[in-house]
Amino acid sequence: MSVKSMSESIDGAGSADDPTAIDSIRKDVVRGLKDGFPVLLGVIPFALVLGAQASHKGLNGLAVPLMTGLNFAGGSEFAAIQIWTSPPHIFLIMAVTFLVNS
Repeated sequence: MSVKSMSESIDGAGSADDPTAIDSIRKDVVRGLKDGFPVLLGVIPFALVLGAQASHKGLNGLAVPLMTGLNFAGGSEFAAIQIWTSPPHIFLIMAVTFLVNS
């Protein structure tokens, strides 16, 4: 089955060149942005505080997104940043993260 026929069977609007299909996708994207905007307003302050704490502890711009991507829990991210040392005690950070998330 080709990608074109899969997209036709999923949305039933026709091919990607069809103007109605493009309008439908555009409307869905705009609706998703509007629906997600209030959540984004709530997340931004926490992200700024976590970033400030992480930079104070000496983490670089790659470590923080990697940590938040691998550890999807806000409270344990703040706990891990607070006990971060150089070099980090990985098992202690893992234990605290587990305790905070349980």
